[in-house]
Amino acid sequence: MELTNHQNTIWAKMDKIFFGTPFKIIYLIYGFFAYFNVTFGTGWMKVPVWGSVALGVILIIYRLIRIPNYIKTKRIWLLIAFLISYVISIAVNLDYGYAEAVKALVWMGFHYFLLYACDVTQEPDAYKKEFYIMANIYLFILFAAAVVSFVFLCMNYSYILVHSGSQVIGGFTWGRLWGIFTDPNYGSVFCSAGIILSIYFFNIWKNVFLRICYCINILMLSIYLIFSDSRTGLVSVILALGFYVYALLIRWDKLKLKMVWKQVCCILIAIVVMVGVFFLPKGVTKAYNAIILHIAASQQIPDENNQTIIDDTVKEKKFGREQDIEDDFTNQRFDLWMSGIEIFSTRPILGVSFFNLIPYATANLPDTFMINNDFGEHGNLHNAYLNILAGQGIVGFTISVLFSAAVIIYVFRRFLRVDQKDYHYIITLMGAVLACGVSAMFVSDIFYIHSPNSYIFWSFLGYLMHYFRHNIPLPFKGFNKKQEKELCQKSV
Repeated sequence: MELTNHQNTIWAKMDKIFFGTPFKIIYLIYGFFAYFNVTFGTGWMKVPVWGSVALGVILIIYRLIRIPNYIKTKRIWLLIAFLISYVISIAVNLDYGYAEAVKALVWMGFHYFLLYACDVTQEPDAYKKEFYIMANIYLFILFAAAVVSFVFLCMNYSYILVHSGSQVIGGFTWGRLWGIFTDPNYGSVFCSAGIILSIYFFNIWKNVFLRICYCINILMLSIYLIFSDSRTGLVSVILALGFYVYALLIRWDKLKLKMVWKQVCCILIAIVVMVGVFFLPKGVTKAYNAIILHIAASQQIPDENNQTIIDDTVKEKKFGREQDIEDDFTNQRFDLWMSGIEIFSTRPILGVSFFNLIPYATANLPDTFMINNDFGEHGNLHNAYLNILAGQGIVGFTISVLFSAAVIIYVFRRFLRVDQKDYHYIITLMGAVLACGVSAMFVSDIFYIHSPNSYIFWSFLGYLMHYFRHNIPLPFKGFNKKQEKELCQKSV
């Protein structure tokens, strides 16, 4: 039965009302509150949590009514299959608990059906406008957090708080900058995506004041990333910037080479940038420590042997945690990952359910590293993909691999054919998603847990898939000479 023009107009207005941007703003704020050590576990969390749940449920109901507009989102069926696998894993492991797993099911549903799923009847420009809003809210919050963290660094201020029975660390503690974040690894990953976004807005907006603001933002986020001493954040930003530089250069018209040689040149330049980013933090922190020691030495009074002794309070100001990794550069991550493999091997088909890792290991593998080590129980495996393998077994892991492979193939076979006016936008989305995806190798994020990182990953990935579905339905199948010439003439 066809709808009348009047009915179509009503539905079009309703689609705009229930587009979902207010929900996404509150949901993003909730993600940040969960990872700020001053708000984590406090009453402040209730406002964005319940706001997200209320608006999210309303949106889910509306999207079920309008399901034909959303079910056509590319690869959404694989995410539905992943959720079914998750529910089955919970069901077969009820003896070990289910409350936390059911709560996580809500956030997972929001990720897949409210962030990733897009209305196929909407034009890509509608989501591009939303991207501008959400990305700048993300950058504003992140900038404020980075500034506060920088002040803590300058003051050499550290603190330990207890919220709802959980201990959280902040400031400059144990030779690294935690700042206002509950975990410097997460904070640095948020900054990695923020640097990519700031570079994009610096390039597209010609207003001098705005460009200065984004430059300052890049500086502050870089300072946090460097002094957090997070190898996770460093790897994420290196790979994201490497891709970003390559993608910009491959469409640069002033680089007049044949496509093969242009590819080689772009890859080499990207590698040089990546190497430079890798060594930059070492130079900055070495200079910082030298300055700290010089200032301390100038303020000390020499002893009777005319030697200056640096006291312990000065040593606490020094950057670095070499003592933590001098015997094991992985900081026991490999031991934890092997513990995950050990858990997986006992229930390889359906897993033990992610939120039951500790109860299951306690009951069945009391000697495994995850619960039996010098640092106490680890709540997860510090690897999102191993979390899936142990939590949902071969079934869930296979679905996640199929989804990842399908998305990567779909995107990379199309991105070089993007119109010039949208090219920078598309590679920015890809760079931010790449930074989040890489970080998941070292932190437990994206799939089961809501954070600013998981927000960026699922919403930006949804924008990408929606854009390509509308504008480039057919994949790239190679250049002929005419296409190669046209591509080389396009500039960024």
